[in-house]
Amino acid sequence: MDLPGNASYTETCHWLYFDKQTGALMKLWFHTMDSSGEIEERYFEQGFLKFNGTQATFIEKYNSAQHTLDRRSTKEASPELISVLESYFKHPEGKKD
Repeated sequence: MDLPGNASYTETCHWLYFDKQTGALMKLWFHTMDSSGEIEERYFEQGFLKFNGTQATFIEKYNSAQHTLDRRSTKEASPELISVLESYFKHPEGKKD
């Protein structure tokens, strides 16, 4: 990503939300994080993510909808998701070359 060695967590980590029903990918705008033993927590503009090594729950900020998620290896990504991710990283934030 051509970032300096002292780049912040916000600059080096991208958290993305993929909606399987619509095929849409949304960048989550990171605010803060917390770690306590086996539970990790991330706070975003759009909601809150709580996860461990096997599962996660994402709670949307604006409508409080809860999404139970299974944590999977990147080796298990579907071809559809890989295509969406490749497009995102080729043109982040909708910018074209």
